[in-house]
Amino acid sequence: MRNDLLLSLKSWFRAWVVILNKGLLHYFIYPILLNILLAMGVFTLLKEAIQALMQLLDPYFPRVPIENSGSWQLIKTIFSHLAYYFATVILWLTGFFTFLKTSKYLILACMSPVMSMLSERTEEIVTGKKAPFSIVQLLSDVLRGIVLSFRNLLLELFTVWIVMGFCLATGLVFPAAVPLLSIVSSAIVFIVGAYFYGFATMDYVNERRKLSVKQSIQRMRKWRWIAIGNGAIFSILFLIPFIGISIGTTTSTVAATLSTLEKEEQENR
Repeated sequence: MRNDLLLSLKSWFRAWVVILNKGLLHYFIYPILLNILLAMGVFTLLKEAIQALMQLLDPYFPRVPIENSGSWQLIKTIFSHLAYYFATVILWLTGFFTFLKTSKYLILACMSPVMSMLSERTEEIVTGKKAPFSIVQLLSDVLRGIVLSFRNLLLELFTVWIVMGFCLATGLVFPAAVPLLSIVSSAIVFIVGAYFYGFATMDYVNERRKLSVKQSIQRMRKWRWIAIGNGAIFSILFLIPFIGISIGTTTSTVAATLSTLEKEEQENR
């Protein structure tokens, strides 16, 4: 575990050397542009969806003009207004949280063609071997990247729901354990997410090795701490608005390629 985590960390620093010295800086631009477009589209859809939903819920928040209200009616009207706006805020927060959780996978899926080429270019820089271009292979890489991204997203969300549900149930029975449960559950959710993000960026090499999805999953389980180390840095960088998504996607793809190549070399000795 320690060696694999150190390998992922070392590969991340090596990735910066490769990017800066080998003319790969332009790959930072694409994730930023994509994130801006995704954010604009998602928030527009979210706004329309919340407005439509609140219109459906409006009859459940009866309100009468304050000037025509008695004391009891006035209190009910005030609480009704508060409930209405509270429901709106909850919907916005839920939508925003969902966007944050899914945006990483959306960007990985949409950036799959570019990141696949970046991974291939990184391997060419390290090994000196240039892979022949194939449009069929590129399309295959794209489809595989999209499928794996959404598979990993569903698995991560399922794990998060299980962990949160367990912590909620345990917290209701043992309220004193809530602080500890919060720390443990946050750590588990972070590690699970890191594993799947690292998996996504390392799979570009697996695809070029002609590994099936099943074989790739088996390899990632074996090299899980490399994936977790690389994905952890990826997740932390994503916390930086817009810039972080660019740095995280690009450097993690290069770092994942470097660590995978080194791990393959270690096992072939």
